[in-house]
Amino acid sequence: MAQIPSSEIPSWMTKEYFSDVVAQKLGIAESEVQISALDVKPATESGDNFASKLYRVAVEVSCSDGSSKKVPLIVKALPNLGLAEEMIQMLNIFPKETAMYVDHLPQFEELYREKGVEVSFGPKCLKNSTKPTDIIVMEDLSERDFRMANRREGLDRAHVDMFLKKLAQLHAASAVYHEKHGEYSAQFHEGMYAERSLVMFEGHMKSHMESVSKIIRNSWPNGEFYYEVMNDFGLNMFFEMIRIVKADPNAFNVLNHGDAWCNNFLFRYGEDNTIEEITLVDFQMCVWSSPVIDLHYFIFTSINPTIRMPQMNNIIGFYYRHLVDNLKLLGYSKAIPTLKDLHLDFIDKILYGFSSSFSVLPICLMEKTDNASIDTMMSDGEAGHLFREKMYGNPVYVKQLEELLPYFYDNGAFDCRHSGYQSPSKVWSDYLMLPGWMRKEFFGEVVERKLGLDRDQFSIEKIWVEMATKKGDNYGSTMYRAKLDVLVKATSATSQFSVIVKSRPTGMAAEFSNKLDIFAKEIEMYQKIIPAFEKLYEDKGVYVEMGPRCLKICQGVPSDIIVMEDLCSLNYKLGDRQEGVDQKHVESILRKLAEFHAASAVYHERNGSYSSSFNEGLYNRSNLSTMEYMFRPAYETGLEVLKTHAFAKDYLDDLEKLRPVVFSRTLENFALDPEGFNVLNHGDFWINNVMFQYDSEDRLIDSKLLDFQVCFYGSPALDLNYFLFSCVKLDIRLSKLNYFIRYYHEKLVDNLALLGYGKALPTLKKLQYDFYDRMVYGSSNMFGIMAVMCLDPSEDISFELIQQDSEAGRELRKRIYSNERYIKALELLLPYFGERGAFKEGAEFCSFTRKSKTSV
Repeated sequence: MAQIPSSEIPSWMTKEYFSDVVAQKLGIAESEVQISALDVKPATESGDNFASKLYRVAVEVSCSDGSSKKVPLIVKALPNLGLAEEMIQMLNIFPKETAMYVDHLPQFEELYREKGVEVSFGPKCLKNSTKPTDIIVMEDLSERDFRMANRREGLDRAHVDMFLKKLAQLHAASAVYHEKHGEYSAQFHEGMYAERSLVMFEGHMKSHMESVSKIIRNSWPNGEFYYEVMNDFGLNMFFEMIRIVKADPNAFNVLNHGDAWCNNFLFRYGEDNTIEEITLVDFQMCVWSSPVIDLHYFIFTSINPTIRMPQMNNIIGFYYRHLVDNLKLLGYSKAIPTLKDLHLDFIDKILYGFSSSFSVLPICLMEKTDNASIDTMMSDGEAGHLFREKMYGNPVYVKQLEELLPYFYDNGAFDCRHSGYQSPSKVWSDYLMLPGWMRKEFFGEVVERKLGLDRDQFSIEKIWVEMATKKGDNYGSTMYRAKLDVLVKATSATSQFSVIVKSRPTGMAAEFSNKLDIFAKEIEMYQKIIPAFEKLYEDKGVYVEMGPRCLKICQGVPSDIIVMEDLCSLNYKLGDRQEGVDQKHVESILRKLAEFHAASAVYHERNGSYSSSFNEGLYNRSNLSTMEYMFRPAYETGLEVLKTHAFAKDYLDDLEKLRPVVFSRTLENFALDPEGFNVLNHGDFWINNVMFQYDSEDRLIDSKLLDFQVCFYGSPALDLNYFLFSCVKLDIRLSKLNYFIRYYHEKLVDNLALLGYGKALPTLKKLQYDFYDRMVYGSSNMFGIMAVMCLDPSEDISFELIQQDSEAGRELRKRIYSNERYIKALELLLPYFGERGAFKEGAEFCSFTRKSKTSV
């Protein structure tokens, strides 16, 4: 192997750096060490190592008697390789490996020594450091005649058995150590697959999955089937792998090697070429989890294909017997898993074997190549594409896949969405984590309603799914846009249209959604109430549409789902939430709101109370503690930011006093006045819940409402407060406020009269009175929806992160409330609210606060 040019030798690799290592190796004082030269060569050939830079360093030492000695060493260092370096640091590779060599492997070996058995797991670590980079110096195992097996051929049974014995020893010792000393450090609780590695996974695995699936598609007759199945994986595979790797505290776990492929174990042979000893290397990916993690990784990357499948059960049984023997030897006192348990866990985590077969096996089988590196593999450029094409197009690899893919398919590996299906969903996306129910079959009813055809009159040719909202534009649900190509059989023509698919959110947003049961409310709105409102107008000869047409509803099974027409395809657009909307758009919105409110009042008059779910909206007594927990950090951050601005100084004392009661005071505004005029409020009436329609010359012609998730019965002044103080262009927000209230009132009265409302019509004076009486609600939105609206659409806003008491959470809140556009809005609104007493904690703001709520 050629010596590395001096220009490529790291600057820290000096004679002085190795003086203490040589002293330790030779058993002499460091002062006696005289290093005359360093001979530096690469320790592995290209393609044999990806996660570190390995050097073989021969240190030439001058002895006092005039002779010289060579001390062979292996030096492992963090590569300066862009993407590779970023990935290695994210995965804690070097801290893990240092902990293994310095602490855990010696501790495991001592457990056996205490039982009179000598066991060695890896090379002796002679030095480790973190400056100027992460470095580990070890003995050179080639000095003891250890060498790698041929990774391209795969291991025969003798090599397999030798490795399994060593793996069983390692696993048993790690379990006993855990029993005696407790949990391993947090870095061993995660492996390659963890939430924090999502971005890396998206970039790396997407390109790899695309490359391997294309090879599969073109390699054999049923390749198209597997190509389409693998297309369904998306990010579902990533999150299923997180589940698989995470240790079950109620099951048997071990410290897995985590990177158990043939290049990470070295063998020493006798004169007759029999295997005498094995040692393990590269403890960079160790993870506390089920032992089948290592078994899957090893079996599907490193065993000769002629014995892998025929002898798999025997291989697992061989490992199990040695595991049990070692656990008993070391005095493990907890329940030892049965062989059946091990096989069941192997099936449960079958996807890990598949992942290993497409991420590591092609590397094992690839011919040596000069440009083999993580950076090349992960690159989006031509070099990366050609490398992956060569790696996955290797005929040896393709041949092995012919046997492996049916095995994984037959064992359920491809149902990583837990949908019950492994057949292709026929739904395509750009690597989204689509729910399992989103299959071609789900959209049959949608097409029937959209096109007015029976099921046997069309066929769905293709469905493409993308996210329907930008980051920061939606929090209460997950919104997909599904684009369908439908072949109409009678005409042989293809009809293309898109729909919006709305389902429950995930994470904390899901918890919040479930508590308020917002999907049940919205389903009732689309199924019953909105059609009834529109029928009121239809009976009067007027065509009114409140929102998008609903095409399908599922309640509970398979989930809460609403499918509706895609207004964007009908030339509807969202307004500019950052800038707010101008007068003509405000008027359009208020006309639609007046239609909605008027119909709701007439419906209530004729049909009696709405169902109890509409008694309360987002703000209610039962939800108060949750609201405080989620949004108090945001309020407090906004207040802290205000303290840095001179325009806020006259109001800070009042705002400070409001800290402990701000949410309960806002809640008072929702008290129902049973004697007043009430309507079904939209409840979340901000700019992103309205869409505007334009004609071919881009003239505004209509608007529609969206997101009926938090509707409630109460004063119409609440919807008006929410919208007018948050969503109107800043230059007219206050100057046109009274005009907008009057405009809305005129349209409201017109619609009430049209629909035959039988009670007294609300007066403008009463509406103005009610609007200002409930202004605390409008002012509270300064620290809520108004701040979010001002953010750039590219901002990555996490519902969970906003409320977290963490550095990332605090940084996000500071960014939200320091936004220049937001500060400008506060400079206008803060004096307006303050001079009308909205921040005075002790005043009586709501005339109806003392009145008890009555049933609506």
